[in-house]
Amino acid sequence: MAFGNSDMKKILKTARRFALPLVGLTVLITGGVVTTSYAHGGRGSAESSIKAAFVYNFAKLTTWPSDGDIVLGIVGSSEAGDTIKRIVDGKPAGGHTISVKEIGAGEAKSCQMVFVCGGGGVPSVGSAHVLTVGEADGFADKGGAIGFETADGKVHFAINMGAVKKAGLKIGDKLKAIGRVIE
Repeated sequence: MAFGNSDMKKILKTARRFALPLVGLTVLITGGVVTTSYAHGGRGSAESSIKAAFVYNFAKLTTWPSDGDIVLGIVGSSEAGDTIKRIVDGKPAGGHTISVKEIGAGEAKSCQMVFVCGGGGVPSVGSAHVLTVGEADGFADKGGAIGFETADGKVHFAINMGAVKKAGLKIGDKLKAIGRVIE
């Protein structure tokens, strides 16, 4: 059976509609980050667990320019930050081990990855190799590398490729395929 160009477009459109939720679920499952907070508590707990799973997979699917552990600094306080500390600390990620610690925004340059809780702004890291991730509205649009977005009750994320390139990092194609890419 031969497919024409318009047939392929229809197939791809249908596949995208079903693939995003499936890929998101796959990321959660294959990331090994499943917690009991889904069973206890409401939407906040589930949302925090999803963010923690994504943060873990951001670390796994980023190419880091140096060897050694990935230090993930948590700036501020939120349920997601607490969940990330609880689940991600000590996990392996692409030949590295993730070490999570609380930091002030001024210490961001000393980390490989920074998660900014709540409405915090993008920390100044200059050209340091730091993947900045935040949960504030428009975080990636304001210069952060990856920002969480919530729409229709679902957690999504945006990737600011300019910020990623400035940090000297490479984001895997799997992340680009499921996130909103800002060029």
